[in-house]
Amino acid sequence: QEVRKPNSDYYVTDDGYTAILSGSSNVTAEWAGVGFVICPSLRGQIEFLQFNNRISSIRMRTAGGKMSLTTVYAPHNLIDSDTKQHFYESLQSHLASFSVNGPRFIVGDLNARFGPKRLHEGHFLGDFGYGREAMHAVPLPNRDLLAEFCTSYGYVVANTLHPVPIERRVTYHEPSVRSMSPITPA
Repeated sequence: QEVRKPNSDYYVTDDGYTAILSGSSNVTAEWAGVGFVICPSLRGQIEFLQFNNRISSIRMRTAGGKMSLTTVYAPHNLIDSDTKQHFYESLQSHLASFSVNGPRFIVGDLNARFGPKRLHEGHFLGDFGYGREAMHAVPLPNRDLLAEFCTSYGYVVANTLHPVPIERRVTYHEPSVRSMSPITPA
């Protein structure tokens, strides 16, 4: 479906779905946008809470109160440490800026590759991780920043807690690997 853009961050498709995008409504190009697609039946139950072009949330009324879904796009691992730390400070600031009496979920691309679970990480990582840590050594890896965030605020990396086939655990592939190549830990 083609999406039409009024002069805002809300787009409505011909079949009634609403796309809500972070960033500005200017025509200029922006990096690192996030967003949501809302089905027509939920549109009246959603409140959009934008923080910046890398972090936004929706708060939704549910039977038990309100829950939130936050979508994020973290700076990649090779970006300077100050920028990556600022992202996590911004994420925490955003989450603290609104209340919910139900669950909070954070989804998106946190650009962190955990690899094998380290000793004492069982409180936020399950047994079903996959692959290896990032190959480039940097002073403050995204893996460590995400681990600290989860530990500090009681979050878990949910997809590591469920036993699923390897092909369902992979959300990234090396640029040098062709599409549909066999999945291997390397």
